[in-house]
Amino acid sequence: MHGASNSEEDLRKLHIQNAHRVIILGDSDCEAHDALTMQCWRRINLSLKKRENKKLECDVLFNDQSIFALLQKIGINTDHNSRQDQIHSRLFNFYETWAQKVIVDNKALIRDKIIEYTPLDRKEGIRYDSDKNVHFVIMGMNNMGIALAIEAARTAHFPNFIHDKSRKTHITFIDPNAEQEMNRLISRYSHLFELLDFDYTDTTQELAQCSPVEQYKNHDLEYTDFLDIRFSFIKGDFESPRVRKILSDWAQSETNILTVAVCHDDTAKSTDVGLYLPPIIFSKQIPVFIRQQETSELFTERAIGDLLGNKYKNIRPFGMVNECFSMEIREIEKIAMKVKWIYDTYTYFRHDEKLEKEQALQKTKESVIDEEKLKEAWQREKLPYRWSNIYHAYTIGVKNRSFNLLDREMTEEDLLRLANVEHNRWNVERLIFGYRATTKQENEEIRNNPFKKSEYKNNEFAHFDIRPYNKLDVDLMEMNVSEYDICLSKCLTKIIHEEI
Repeated sequence: MHGASNSEEDLRKLHIQNAHRVIILGDSDCEAHDALTMQCWRRINLSLKKRENKKLECDVLFNDQSIFALLQKIGINTDHNSRQDQIHSRLFNFYETWAQKVIVDNKALIRDKIIEYTPLDRKEGIRYDSDKNVHFVIMGMNNMGIALAIEAARTAHFPNFIHDKSRKTHITFIDPNAEQEMNRLISRYSHLFELLDFDYTDTTQELAQCSPVEQYKNHDLEYTDFLDIRFSFIKGDFESPRVRKILSDWAQSETNILTVAVCHDDTAKSTDVGLYLPPIIFSKQIPVFIRQQETSELFTERAIGDLLGNKYKNIRPFGMVNECFSMEIREIEKIAMKVKWIYDTYTYFRHDEKLEKEQALQKTKESVIDEEKLKEAWQREKLPYRWSNIYHAYTIGVKNRSFNLLDREMTEEDLLRLANVEHNRWNVERLIFGYRATTKQENEEIRNNPFKKSEYKNNEFAHFDIRPYNKLDVDLMEMNVSEYDICLSKCLTKIIHEEI
């Protein structure tokens, strides 16, 4: 149907009140995409009469990453007079969705064909005794490159860091404007970079030295250098001999599990850079993901086999404009809801029923999920906590590869390690979301008055629990916060298998 998405008359012709589900994608070429999307959503929301059956399911695409991040905190429905109870909205972002297809789902369905992406940690995963670490190199600090980096930071957390602190997931940007783009990224995620180990190299200078960046560190924090990821920023042209030498050296490493993503906004440039990476990248079959704006046809398996040969069989296209929606979004939300159920149920047994830790764990594991109660609780959940559960759900695949969750019974040692990994993941995810670690002075205030913990968390987005796993403290219910990580780890197979 021809019409305008923000036109009341055109929307009325669609009879949306009879729909089960609506997906608002907008016009990708429109500069006012997100504003028009908001208008469309509001007109749909206001037009709905009382629905006798269940709420209208509405998936809403936002292109601007800053707007999307803001809406994750405040929600799309800022007009309290609208019919908030008639519509269930799921927000998604073009760049984040594609990053999740590549890094989390490891696949994308393109015109009934599946493109598979090799996991950053490979199919065998990284186990506790591994001497390897992920190294994800992103060529291009644009919106897509940043989305890939942030998704890798949220997802790539492994148990070998527990005993070897050098085994951090390493995320590297290469860009001709790396210094300027680095500063922009730091301003966007300032609380993350207060705690991060990161460095900068300018390959355009005669002495191209890798220098740690220290000026962003917050020396008022009680704990530093406990995150299990690190960043590098390299200034230089993609084709320069120095950059190519650096890439070749990384490809020869026996301990770095290397993956390269080429994210130039111009498809021709991306293709050119991706096809002419150093030869060792292709001889060692290191995965290369190349951004394609319009179509993936050049890099289908048939095209690679027939036209390009086996040399390029490690290349995969991603980022196509017309393939931004993922059907996985609904399944992920279901898993996230089950994560919340486990958290709430364990809290009930420990706090309300006053059960001992082991009893509460067993009762939680045996509990039967009540779908209606769970949906009601999910709708009441504050947005920052809802998104925390969603991002937790996205990491089950990588945890399964590290711990082989589905094929064996977990030992107590495994559970403690998995809980440690989960807390390391949660630290980074909350910092990315916008929380900060509490300072030494704030920590002292909280220890003297535990009610201050929620006050700082809710009013200042400052979280007392952003700290090393072995430094977690008791909460208002006199429970050590690590118990939640242990419970979620013990119930992970329940979260995966139990249907709702």
